[in-house]
Amino acid sequence: MTVTNEEATYLIKRDGWGRIAKIEIEGVGEVITPAILKMEDLSKIEFGLVPYSLREFDSATFEKFNSHNSFLLATGLSALPPRKIVELLIDLRMKNIIKPLLVTGLALPQNLPFLVYIGADLFDNSMAIMLAHKRVYFHENGFLSYDKMKYIPCSCNACNKLKSGDDDVVSLLREHNTNKLFEQAELIKELIREERLRNFVEAKAKFNPDLTVMLRVADRFEEFNQRLQPKFKKSKLLPTTMESFDRYEIRYFLNRVSNVYTHKSKYALILPCSARKPYLLSKTHRIIRNSLGKLISRVNEIIVSSPLVVPREFELLYPAINYDTPVTGVWSDEEIDFVAKHLSKLLGGFEVIIAHVEGGYKEVVKRAVEEDDDKEVIFTASGSITSKDSLRNLRKELESLPEDLSTPLSLLNLRILESMLKYQYDVRIDLEGVKVRGKYPKLEFHRDGVRIARVDTNYGLLEVDIPLAEYLAEQRIYCVEIDDFEPSGTIFSGGVLNADRRIRPNDVVVFKNDFVIGVGRAFMSGEEMVLSSKGIAIEVKRKKRSEE
Repeated sequence: MTVTNEEATYLIKRDGWGRIAKIEIEGVGEVITPAILKMEDLSKIEFGLVPYSLREFDSATFEKFNSHNSFLLATGLSALPPRKIVELLIDLRMKNIIKPLLVTGLALPQNLPFLVYIGADLFDNSMAIMLAHKRVYFHENGFLSYDKMKYIPCSCNACNKLKSGDDDVVSLLREHNTNKLFEQAELIKELIREERLRNFVEAKAKFNPDLTVMLRVADRFEEFNQRLQPKFKKSKLLPTTMESFDRYEIRYFLNRVSNVYTHKSKYALILPCSARKPYLLSKTHRIIRNSLGKLISRVNEIIVSSPLVVPREFELLYPAINYDTPVTGVWSDEEIDFVAKHLSKLLGGFEVIIAHVEGGYKEVVKRAVEEDDDKEVIFTASGSITSKDSLRNLRKELESLPEDLSTPLSLLNLRILESMLKYQYDVRIDLEGVKVRGKYPKLEFHRDGVRIARVDTNYGLLEVDIPLAEYLAEQRIYCVEIDDFEPSGTIFSGGVLNADRRIRPNDVVVFKNDFVIGVGRAFMSGEEMVLSSKGIAIEVKRKKRSEE
């Protein structure tokens, strides 16, 4: 029995490299990944392959046997150290992003989320069986020695029999351990569907030093992460560990903002973050802005958080619009260094920096400018940043700044449109005649009575409408060329002729052919849309026939 080929893979949902997909396996039928194959099914597969770990010791032999595989197989990895396991799996996955990847002899409840996160699809239950014979009992985050247990925490059928005194311990442990693998695989499907897999992987890593090593190693593979990781998500980002600082969404946001940010004033106002997102809706930020009135137009606001640094114009973008960080008032030295490094990248062109911050935020600002003797920093907070004295100090400093009438910042909503377009598509448009409608943050942008874009607060991005879609299509930016048909609700990859390779899952993209143009949300990367023959490529949002 063999998995036929990549043609048998039907993508349902991606969360980075983790995916829910239908895979046809000859003799077994259809399975939904991530999936556990029992040994009785796995034993029927005629692999004709050598362990992937052989590549480390005899690459010539490995390539000879591996060159014509109809799917990707990684076996024998348990003999390798954690770092090498990650390197080999990433190397294998990078060779083909469509084919199913089967990893044997490695799956445990605690490492399964990570293995799916870096692209594995199928697993066997051999470890569940082997460890059952050693009387090892699986739980979600590790193992217990069955012979030392006083309580059985599970209520599966096998465990109920163990509780009743059934003496067929090994068989029942085999069943229980396999159940735990199946249960974890089903949970991972739901986490992928909700785009929460990375949060779960980080939590799992804290239970196991090897997993922490593996996650840190995986995060260092920049090309691997850039290839499929989404830039926008509907799930809340939870940066609760130092591993969070290396996750792709955070690194992408900070680097992208530093590359596209342009300030319209010579003066920066640095503020602390708030629990409520977007920041502008928080009580603290409203108090500060209300106390300043029109004076706020003299400065560029930059919000400092851990681990984000967010100019006001970018606060509706993911992850700034949807994250939750622990607030203790105590900053680690690593946090201060990380945030200060990225803040310093944004402060280069400012002549005066007013920092309305206290505590750890103040240390971040000090460290961000400590190597620039020419930078003038004025700290205005005295205790609480919303106290009368603090607000009086802040107002006084802003009143002393000359007003730059040539670049007013009062049109914040248009600056948001400008910044989001640059961030997402690297384009600029003429803002003349653009009108803003809607209540912040659910902004809509219109020109000549026609909507050109709106803010999607669920994903933290700008959703373009037909007028902007036509412009992007002309420039071949985030554009997908489709075959000669008029799509309805979805566009399948089989109907895609070509696609911008910059496209990642969840991106707002443009699709077109000779008689229709439209806007949709990508379910796949641009590369996948071209390589795949099955699966949903784009969810159609709106369209227009060429003659309309």
